[in-house]
Amino acid sequence: MVDEAYSDREEWTKKSIRTTAKVCFSPSFRKWIQSIELVQMGKFSSDRAINDYAESYWNIEATPVPNGKDL
Repeated sequence: MVDEAYSDREEWTKKSIRTTAKVCFSPSFRKWIQSIELVQMGKFSSDRAINDYAESYWNIEATPVPNGKDL
């Protein structure tokens, strides 16, 4: 079935464009894209988040932890 449809390249191209448009403009796809955009807004660093929380809420300084290279 796919081989037969693919043999007519012009029709295959039209169907591909229509299918892509349907998917790209569907509400679920738009939500998925928005979630990706949120993830890509900036690099999340758990170390930075913990340091910010320690300084802002507990008013303490972070203690450096050696990484594998320093041991």
